[in-house]
Amino acid sequence: MGSSVSRGAVGLWTAGIARGFFVGAADLVPGVSGATVAIILGIYERLVAAIRGFDLAFVARLARLNLPAAARGIDTGFLLPLAVGIALAAVFFTRVVPIAELMETRRLLVQSFFFGLVAGALVVLVREAWRGRAIRLRDVAAATGGIAAGWGVAVVVPASTPDAAWFVFAAGACAAGAMILPGISGAYVLVLLKKYTYVLVALGRLDLAVLVPFGLGVVAGLALLSRALGWLLGRFRHPTLFALAGLVAGSLWSLWPYRVAAGRNMVPAWPDAFDSASVLLAAGGAAAVAALHLASRCRDQRNPASRPRA
Repeated sequence: MGSSVSRGAVGLWTAGIARGFFVGAADLVPGVSGATVAIILGIYERLVAAIRGFDLAFVARLARLNLPAAARGIDTGFLLPLAVGIALAAVFFTRVVPIAELMETRRLLVQSFFFGLVAGALVVLVREAWRGRAIRLRDVAAATGGIAAGWGVAVVVPASTPDAAWFVFAAGACAAGAMILPGISGAYVLVLLKKYTYVLVALGRLDLAVLVPFGLGVVAGLALLSRALGWLLGRFRHPTLFALAGLVAGSLWSLWPYRVAAGRNMVPAWPDAFDSASVLLAAGGAAAVAALHLASRCRDQRNPASRPRA
C-alpha cells in the first residue's frame, strides 16, 4: 500500500514538473504565452486559483512563521512541482540551449512550431468557451475586444527604456500579467519594453540587482491580475473565455513565421513559397496540442482532484 502511494506521489510530481517545464519554456519565447500552454494542459483555471491563494492571510501566516498553515492556504501540491519545472526550463533555456540565440539563428523553424501550437490552443479554448451553448452578443463582443487587444499588442513597436530598478519592477509586473493572459506573451512584453535580453542575461548570470526588482514586479503583477481573472471567470465565465480566445487569435499575427523588411522592422507577410520544414513543424505544433489536451482530459477523468479548484 505504502509503495503504491509513493509511486503515485512520484508520478504526480513528475507530471507537475513536466507541465511546469512546458509553461516555463513558453514564457521564455517572445510571442508565446505560458498561459496558452496551461490551457492546452488543462491547468489554466487551477493555476489562476492557486496564485490567488497568495493573499494577505498567507503573508500574515508567513510573518508568524506558521508554515503549515501557510502551506494549507495555497495549492502546494500543484504549485511546487510546477514551480520546479518552470525553474528547470529557465535554467535549461538560458544556460544549456539559449532560446534567445535560437530565435535568432532558427527563427523561421522555431516560430513555425509555436504558430501551430498556439493555433491548436485557439481551437481548444474556443471549444471550452462554446461547450454546446448558444453564442450570445456579449460573447461576440468579448471575443472581438480580445482580438483587438491581442493584435494591438502584437503590432506595438518597441521603444527605448531605462534600466533603473523601478522600471525593471514595472516590466516584471507587466510581463507577469501577460504570463497569465493567453495570447499575450510575457516575453514579448519584455521585448516591447526592451528588457527581454537584459533580463535573460541577468538570469543566466544570476544578477540579483536585476532579478530582485524584476521578481518583485512579477509577484505584484501575478497577485493583481489573478484576482481580476478569478473574479471574471467566477461571474462571467463564458464571455471571459471568449475574450481570452480573442487574445490568442489576435496574437497569431505576431507569431506568423514569414516576414519581410518594412523600414527597420520585420512585418508578417504571405510568402511566395512555403518552406516544407516550416509547414511540418507547424503541423507538429498543432498535433502536440491535440496530444497534450487529450492526455490532460484522460488525467482529469482518472483523477478528479486534478481539476481546477473554485
